[in-house]
Amino acid sequence: MESKRKKLFEIVLVAMALILVLVSCQSAAKPADAEQPEQTAQSGGLTLTADLQGKPWVNSNVFGNWPAQRPAPEDNFELCTNYELYMEALKEGLTSDSLYARSEAFQEAKIKELIADTSKTSDELELIRAYYRLFADFDKRNSEGNGPLLQYRDSIVKNNTVEQLSEEVQKGLVFGDPLAKFVVSDAMDGTGKYGVWIDFNLPISANLSQDYTEEDLALVKDYLASLLVLAGYEENFAATVVDGIEQFELKAAELDSDFIKKTGYENDMIEVNLEGLKEFCTPLYDLVMGLGYYSCDGDPVTYTISNAGMFYGMEQMYMTDNIDVIEALYVIPMAQYAMRFIDIDTYAAAEMIEDPTEIDIEQVSYDFINTYLSGAVDQVYLEFVFPEGLREKITYLTKLYIAAMEQRLKVEPWLSEETKQKALDKLSQMVCVVVYPDEWLDFHELSEIVKDHDQFLLDAVLCRDDFYRAYTTSFLGKDIERGNWVFSNTKTTEANAYYVTGENSINILAGILYDTLYYDQSIETVLASIGATIGHEITHGFDTGGAKYNGVGNEEDWWTEEDAERFAERAGKVADAMSSIEVADGVTVNGEFVIDEMVADLGGLALSLDIAKQYPDFDYDLFFRTYALMWYSIKPDFESALALYTDDSHPADYIRANFVVQMFDEFYSAYPQVKEGTAMYRAPEDRVAVW
Repeated sequence: MESKRKKLFEIVLVAMALILVLVSCQSAAKPADAEQPEQTAQSGGLTLTADLQGKPWVNSNVFGNWPAQRPAPEDNFELCTNYELYMEALKEGLTSDSLYARSEAFQEAKIKELIADTSKTSDELELIRAYYRLFADFDKRNSEGNGPLLQYRDSIVKNNTVEQLSEEVQKGLVFGDPLAKFVVSDAMDGTGKYGVWIDFNLPISANLSQDYTEEDLALVKDYLASLLVLAGYEENFAATVVDGIEQFELKAAELDSDFIKKTGYENDMIEVNLEGLKEFCTPLYDLVMGLGYYSCDGDPVTYTISNAGMFYGMEQMYMTDNIDVIEALYVIPMAQYAMRFIDIDTYAAAEMIEDPTEIDIEQVSYDFINTYLSGAVDQVYLEFVFPEGLREKITYLTKLYIAAMEQRLKVEPWLSEETKQKALDKLSQMVCVVVYPDEWLDFHELSEIVKDHDQFLLDAVLCRDDFYRAYTTSFLGKDIERGNWVFSNTKTTEANAYYVTGENSINILAGILYDTLYYDQSIETVLASIGATIGHEITHGFDTGGAKYNGVGNEEDWWTEEDAERFAERAGKVADAMSSIEVADGVTVNGEFVIDEMVADLGGLALSLDIAKQYPDFDYDLFFRTYALMWYSIKPDFESALALYTDDSHPADYIRANFVVQMFDEFYSAYPQVKEGTAMYRAPEDRVAVW
């Protein structure tokens, strides 16, 4: 038995590694002229870059790409401000760092302390501890083997007809997104209600890229067969069934094409109600009923089905002659989902860990509860760690920034009165969620349910899944609730703030209110840190993306033609200015890619400076130095930095400091040495902003 499990582990590990290569996006090629710089030793055995890269400012966010002496503020304001931090990192060999990473490390340490400190208790904390213990008990998980999975598999494979199978699926005992993926979100019919988005999820198609080879296909099929073996199938039978799945998917794709020709739906998407869905695809209806994707209150629900022709194909082949293949289409995703919740060898294979003995059980158990019970973790953090009264302070600060944006819009000289009023209407409808939403998920119900289902970790995880799904589906057919963090999977312990275009909401998380990210020494430090962040998120409602949506998050063109042209011209100047910055030898910023983040950065600091005018003797030096401190960060090397710049719409942090401050008159007043001929100087006619 042990040798069989080891063989299975090896098959799954190798297959998963190869499949990840097949389905992952290819990394951006490193530019030929962005080679890793030559390193040179300095006094004390420290290592600095011999040839500094980046123009007009060296890219200080890359480890070691720092000069031996602190630059003057007029030459590189961010590096001048943060030079000691970079030198400390050099001494410690700290190749990756940021204030945001430090914040999240702080939150993690506090939660781990609370889990261990049995003198502290609450319903949510006890729930977290229960799940933590279940996950960490690998001795028990090893003794169970794949037993927890088999009980669910048995409910599927015991059936002799598709009618019997439909009855079992409607009992809700399937998991892992078999056949389809469901998302509760804004219905496409424009009613402003919650509906269900559905797309197909067949195992071979899901694991292959469009340009796959026969070798790729063989690897995927081996992997799927190994999942069936994990679920108790005999190896030869598993291989035969996977061959049948291949033919099933090919036929479904063929019928998909027929469906498009027959219906004329070029985008292969349809909208139906529950009765229409039942008529359209039996197995899809079974899943909807079993998993509860309908309104318990009888409200009408719109189902938007993407790749509808694939479901049409499934319906045509949903017959007892195909029962073995259809059952396997349920069992495979169930086995794949269960891998992380059974024995240690299977868990290691799922996580691509070659040696299971190297697993840090404490860390992976924390990662588990932080992912699967993030809402409960948030509530524990806020109850035991988060400073009392801070939410009220940040809420008040947010109102100040909304008022500042309102005033700025009212006096914006390039906007017509018509567009100004539309912009003000949108601002007045902006939803602000600070630290936590007004209504939390009540985890008491989950605590009660899991008490009766804690024999196996997998059972407990599925109870959690049912709990979250029951919450989201309870909104079906009802009005969209803007700022609901469950739908966005928001974790308030994350060091982040964000704007949601489709809701017109700004969200300020508790994790960003840490140390220098919320530097509350004085009004200067507050406005430069969390204040500028709040202003940044508000401005996102009026960047090139946000400007296309109205006050409730629906797409709407609320601009006059002339104002839209002026807006595009101003945004284009920001993009052009960014595109002149070189982050490495021969590699410049893609201004169009980062435009919205820079519009928001400029707007955020502008609002902070507007509020600063209310305070006599405001210390602009402290303000700008604090702002620069916010953007301290380190990446290990140019390769990782350039990969980030390719994938992330946020520009390099050092640019977000230097580029933004040089656009404001207050910066030049605070630092008169910044004058023509210095790297931080920008002529008045070249300074850019949208708002």
